[in-house]
Amino acid sequence: MAKARKAIETTGSLIERLLPKHIHTVTAAGFKLKVGLFVLACSLNFIF
Repeated sequence: MAKARKAIETTGSLIERLLPKHIHTVTAAGFKLKVGLFVLACSLNFIF
């Protein structure tokens, strides 16, 4: 259990470091879209 938690916290920390300091959106849906696409882009960046 502790090993899984560490992996999740490490992944969250890596994503947090890559996120920009400000994300300008007007709606909650726009925020979710931008964050989701950013996470997808980062995932693809790690693969390639």
